Amino acid sequence: MLWGSSTDTFSYKVTVNTSSSFTKRGVLSDIARIYHPLGPFITKANIFMQQLWLLREKLPPDIADQWKTFITSLPDPELIKIPRFILHNSVTSIVLCGFSDASSKAFGAVIYLQSVSISKDVTSRLLCSKSNSR
Repeated sequence: MLWGSSTDTFSYKVTVNTSSSFTKRGVLSDIARIYHPLGPFITKANIFMQQLWLLREKLPPDIADQWKTFITSLPDPELIKIPRFILHNSVTSIVLCGFSDASSKAFGAVIYLQSVSISKDVTSRLLCSKSNSR
């Protein structure tokens, strides 16, 4: 986790090994290294992990290719900035907005906090999120 002091935001750097021979142990180790509070970002990895429990040896080429495709797309969370301060200085109203969605493989939910300032500026900030794979 990184803190940008000039913007007062948190961001995340993800480092995984893309050049190893892919084994169940190596993939599970990579998944364990990924920490991200925005759970939906790693939902695909969790679903992939569930498939791995059925394997006993080195990953078949098609599954290894799926994993390599996923982990090479991981630098994207570095672009996500999460502000520490979620309200305006002079708030006149606060609204909580919640959303959820599900599929046969996973579900997720998110809550945003929307605040309105005296000058009628409206700001929406992520308050929390949760995801889980089935």
